[in-house]
Amino acid sequence: MEIVQAFFTPMAAFPDLMPPYLFYQMKQSINEILEEVDGSEHGFNCDVWSSIKSHNIVEDERFKEFLYLAEQSANSLAKKLGAKRKLVCVEGWINSYSPTDYQEEHIHPKSKFSGVFFVEAPEGSAPLVLKNPSFPFDPIEMDGSVWAENRKVDALENGFIIFPSTIYHRVPRGNNVSNRITIAVNFSEGEAY
Repeated sequence: MEIVQAFFTPMAAFPDLMPPYLFYQMKQSINEILEEVDGSEHGFNCDVWSSIKSHNIVEDERFKEFLYLAEQSANSLAKKLGAKRKLVCVEGWINSYSPTDYQEEHIHPKSKFSGVFFVEAPEGSAPLVLKNPSFPFDPIEMDGSVWAENRKVDALENGFIIFPSTIYHRVPRGNNVSNRITIAVNFSEGEAY
């Protein structure tokens, strides 16, 4: 795990969350869900395919290993930040972005931390963009400094990013030729450590 001060908030990056054989199995399960589930009913103001209202992966046995690793990762960050209670994954969903799809800026207000796991990240995939909550104000002009408005996180397959749920984030349109596929998860507080 790499804890990164994202200029304005603590976050954690896990470059290779899953062993290759589990990653491959999970990708197969995701492909099945993409075929079976209607991802058009999501309530977003964009055309991204999402299972947010139709398939919670927390309730799907095929994602048990992923959820275990995701919770372990979230709790390693939470412990380093001094949390008193365990983080539990309460919901998760699949997003599939064609080159013209995007995700508008949003937060996850009912959670403590959120995560994005990159399943497919073809060349040209858009980054995850985290917005600095201190903007707008008139900072000192320093490129790449603590005053940066946004932090862009490149889409890397099998990579997992965790950040506070109250940080506004979005996905711009990409230049990918095949779909960029992610799993988004939310963590809430559970029992004490």
